Amino acid sequence: MNARIRKKQVNREGYTAAPALQSSSANNKKTKLTAKAVIITVLVLMTLLLIEFAFLAPLMPKASAGGPYILSFDAFDYDNKREVTILMNGETVASLPPVKSPQQDNQQEWISEIDLTDFLVEGTNNLTFKQEKGSSFQGDLAIWHVYGNDDQKCLWKPDRTSWTYNFYFSESGTNYYYIEYQNYDFMTIDEVTITLNGQVVDVQPGCSQPYRDGWIYANLRVPFVVTGTNNLTFTENTDTAKIRNLVVGKDNQVLFNDTTERSISKVGNPSTTYTFNVP
Repeated sequence: MNARIRKKQVNREGYTAAPALQSSSANNKKTKLTAKAVIITVLVLMTLLLIEFAFLAPLMPKASAGGPYILSFDAFDYDNKREVTILMNGETVASLPPVKSPQQDNQQEWISEIDLTDFLVEGTNNLTFKQEKGSSFQGDLAIWHVYGNDDQKCLWKPDRTSWTYNFYFSESGTNYYYIEYQNYDFMTIDEVTITLNGQVVDVQPGCSQPYRDGWIYANLRVPFVVTGTNNLTFTENTDTAKIRNLVVGKDNQVLFNDTTERSISKVGNPSTTYTFNVP
């Protein structure tokens, strides 16, 4: 009798011990699953951060000397394969679009992933858009912390096949000068030439704009600024135009301001000059 009781107790102990072992195994599985979930979550978050950085990096200020210096601009009618070649100081940077893109026929597209870091040189640089086939235009062009020009430039084969932007680059960022102004009746292509200290800064507008009416705001990064006296000249090439509210600045500092409305005419008064001093 006692032997049977002891056997039952052993059996009972064996029976009750099994759930304890199962509970320990379940806990281990839960721990492993939790660790895996944490790892997956971390990987997902890191991936999202990398994606976000990839999209925002072109818009962020340079962290240190050496760039990156990213070219961005509005592209219109980039539909033929490699119809536009972009050159920096004579070297090919990109041919756009890389494939035939009929969906871009007469459409506008923002392009912001072209890295110019390895192509820039200290001093004067030349950025050229060359039309290989068809027609297109670009506008609102910027190289972050280096250069900007919001004027539209039209190109077409065979008559107007390229446009070159001239600008100054310095790793130190000491030549970050700009002008802002309002213009009136800048309608005919290449109507007004803008020069600084005798060197051409831009010719505007880069596309015929007969629909333009009223005062138009414009801004432009300007190279060729020197210490001391500077002369900024607007010259009318075809008809008549007006300029007012001109500002010359560096970074966030205004160096010169003239609110006067000035008229220029190919006949009689072809140009007007703003003189300002840089300490």
